[in-house]
Amino acid sequence: MAVPMTLTLVNLCFIAQNSALLFHGDNNPGQATTIGPLGKDVTLSLLVNDFLDLKARVISQENEIQILKNQKVSEDNVTAGTVNKLMSGYVDIKAAFGLIKQEFDRNNNQTGLQALKARQDNMAQSIRYLTLSLQGHEMHDEETNRTIYHEIGQLNSKLVNENHVLNEEILNLTNRVSAEFNALLTTHEAKLATLGSEIAKQKTKLNNLNNTLLMFHIGDIKIRLAGGDSNSGRVEILYLGQWGTVCDDDFDGNDAKVVCRMLGKATCEKSQCRSIGYRKRPPVNIKMDSISDLLEDIVKECGGLGKFQAILLVIMFGTKVTVTWSMLMMTFGGATPDWWCNMHNVTSSSDQNKMSNFSTMQLLKQCAPPANISGSCDSRSYSSDMNTLVSEFELICDKDWIASTITTIQMAGLLISSPIAGQMADSLGRKPAFFLSLLVLTVCNLIAAFSVSWEMFAACRFLIGFGCGMYLTTFYSFMQEFVPTRWRSMTAAVPGWAIFAALYGLFSWWLHDWEYLHYATAIVTAPFLLGIFILPESFRWLVSNNKVADAEKVIKHIAKINGRETPKSCIDRLNNIVKTEDLTTKVKTHTLIDVLKSRDLLKKSFFLWTSWMACGYAYYAISFGVEQLSGSIYLNMFLLSIVEIPATLLTWWLNNCIGRRWTCFLFFVIATVGGALVGTVQVMDPPDAAEIINVAALIAKMGVSAGWASLITFTTESYPTVVRNIGYGWANSSARIGAMIAPQIVHVSKHTPGVMYYICSGCMLVSAVFCLLLPETKGKALENMIAKKTGSKSGNGGTDNDQSKKYEVYDLEKY
Repeated sequence: MAVPMTLTLVNLCFIAQNSALLFHGDNNPGQATTIGPLGKDVTLSLLVNDFLDLKARVISQENEIQILKNQKVSEDNVTAGTVNKLMSGYVDIKAAFGLIKQEFDRNNNQTGLQALKARQDNMAQSIRYLTLSLQGHEMHDEETNRTIYHEIGQLNSKLVNENHVLNEEILNLTNRVSAEFNALLTTHEAKLATLGSEIAKQKTKLNNLNNTLLMFHIGDIKIRLAGGDSNSGRVEILYLGQWGTVCDDDFDGNDAKVVCRMLGKATCEKSQCRSIGYRKRPPVNIKMDSISDLLEDIVKECGGLGKFQAILLVIMFGTKVTVTWSMLMMTFGGATPDWWCNMHNVTSSSDQNKMSNFSTMQLLKQCAPPANISGSCDSRSYSSDMNTLVSEFELICDKDWIASTITTIQMAGLLISSPIAGQMADSLGRKPAFFLSLLVLTVCNLIAAFSVSWEMFAACRFLIGFGCGMYLTTFYSFMQEFVPTRWRSMTAAVPGWAIFAALYGLFSWWLHDWEYLHYATAIVTAPFLLGIFILPESFRWLVSNNKVADAEKVIKHIAKINGRETPKSCIDRLNNIVKTEDLTTKVKTHTLIDVLKSRDLLKKSFFLWTSWMACGYAYYAISFGVEQLSGSIYLNMFLLSIVEIPATLLTWWLNNCIGRRWTCFLFFVIATVGGALVGTVQVMDPPDAAEIINVAALIAKMGVSAGWASLITFTTESYPTVVRNIGYGWANSSARIGAMIAPQIVHVSKHTPGVMYYICSGCMLVSAVFCLLLPETKGKALENMIAKKTGSKSGNGGTDNDQSKKYEVYDLEKY
């Protein structure tokens, strides 16, 4: 490529030089020459023709050069330099042509024309040479182009293969995306169908609500301030012929301004707005009392704490004798009486190597004779002061672990039954779950008295524990749902457990036989089974499960027994709420998952269940460790129980005075101090340790029992009706975990003093702290449904309007 282009450049330069000499001569370019014989016109004509031909060739060459330049722009620097020189020669030729024209105008002689002709021939020869060079260059370019075309062909083939692979990948990707899109489209279509159905339900509910609230036109609303002056007070609204207090939930200054305008006040000062009802949360609407408040009103209208509630409390607290004696049975039944190892034909050696023979010998609480006595235990005899499982089945020496294990098995029954009973009470009702527990306890205590082996007795204790778990899970919820708010703390403060525990100590001293105690428990329980024909189902549970007609019958029954008129206005309001909120739809069965899904209930459950587990351990560790106290076991059982009575009664006043959580905190701190004191004295073992341990143990037991009684009220008030027994049941199960551990720690503490009470002290301290982290429930109505934040999005993308089943006056602000 480079050689032909170089030759072309040389030829062009040669033409340029000859052209420069055409009119000036070789030696004197400035001297004029004469015109030749051809004549001026002919010579000029030939010259012009040659010039035009040369010009055409030059233009053609210029075009070829430009094409070559465009095709070979990527060539190396040498090719680029050659092209630049060729262009430079072309510029010189053009300059030479300019000189030719100038010289032609000045010179007309014959000699000049002949020289011009000669020069023309030389130029023609140069042009022919240039043409041959260009043809060679074109041949070289053609070979180069063939190489390039070959490479381009290979690239095209490779490109075709790549395109084929790419097309296959695109096809696969398209198929996959299409399948995913179709699946997503199907899912969204199903969701849209569900959403459409839900929208239809909401429209129906909205229509019902609009029909119900027709009376609430701005011209018909009657509103007033009660319990204050003209600028402040409790906001009340006339609803169904009765004045009702507007709930302060979500009520803030904006709502207060609406009330001010409705009362005819042109302006509303900031202080007046706050006095009417200021809240931090943003308002959505003005809400009247919730269904939970309405149910509290129904209890009050039916007589509050009347004759019906008295009958209820007598029956309910009477049944506590069953669960108390069943739970504490192992404090006596698992006790180890005095026993002796009986040996016959015994030979004893003294220090003086004197041998003594005895026909019989009794060793007190020794599994094997001393080293200086030959022989073995032929039999064992037990004190006649008490007949326990230990003496009945000889659970001593290598079997001394069985008694504590049976207690743990009993607590395992409570652990399993509590959540089952909670679910049963919330699904089937409080009443059937409660009386089923009494039936189980009656039958199983009777069967346990006929046990022929400790294995059979352990199985019976498991079933008894199962019945106790059912009872404890449903007892407080069933009772408190009939009692007014101010008296709820009283139900936990009545020391029924402590009284019957003290009586159990007295009966153990009187009967001093584990079989008779089981018979007595079954006998005192049987009459209370007749309560199933006296006590109705909880009307709160009936309302929560949309059995409004049955709830109305229960309300009328309570009012009749209390000597009150049926609260028709409350029943009408209840029926109105049912119609407004469409409560007649399918009832949801709540489970533990509903508790765990609610962040508020989950936090409460963690603190409450942990505190229950600590109380279960501390209470039963002290109770089952009664043998470690000095003095009579019967007296210690009585004292450990009787000390609970004043402390539990005190919780009634403290719960209503300082609140639930501070009451729990106070008594748990007392238990912490008492437990730490007992543990320290047991480790140090001072001279008067026995008296100090007994007193400190009584203090610890008082703190645990009173704190646990307050915690029971605290727990039942912390859960809404639909999951109250579920939450309470799992709290009970948590307590049984601690109660299962307690007998084993008691067994360990016989060999490691102080460990049981130190753990008790630590557990009580944790419970005290956790109670302070819970919200106070004093004076609050029992929630009926699981509360959710107003305006929060539900799982189906809508707004959850199930918060406490409230009836509302929407958007008064817009009027």
